Amino acid sequence: MKNTPSSPTRPRREPVRTYCRQRRDQEFSNYYHEVLRLLKQHRVKDAPKRALDYALASGAPHYDVDFDYAYRTMCAIIYQNRMPVSGKVRRAQLEELAGKVKALMQAGLGVAPALEFVLEHSRASHFFISRSNLRAHLGHLLKPTRSYNLNSL
Repeated sequence: MKNTPSSPTRPRREPVRTYCRQRRDQEFSNYYHEVLRLLKQHRVKDAPKRALDYALASGAPHYDVDFDYAYRTMCAIIYQNRMPVSGKVRRAQLEELAGKVKALMQAGLGVAPALEFVLEHSRASHFFISRSNLRAHLGHLLKPTRSYNLNSL
């Protein structure tokens, strides 16, 4: 039996390069509940809907994009001048991200370092979540009550 060397293993990715939706969902849920508590404390009418609208429009702490996906997309946007995404919400997020990356590239950075810096240090202008995604995926995080129905959003 021949002893063959094992194939080289890929280095593990740094954990800072993964920007997942699970974190976005949790951040959004926490922020929504803070706003909801404030509005209920001040007895605002239709507090859940107003809290949701406010939370969606407020700035998000991070972009919910994986580095590898964002890099491929930024290369397509910057070098090929095409947007490989059809969804309105995802498109808006990537256009905003591309604008920030292009600004850093004009300062002399390459795509990868500029993208990594933006993902790590920039805030998104708002939570990029569609209302249908809220109903489908965040219902358990928003904890609807009898007086508040997610289908009414």
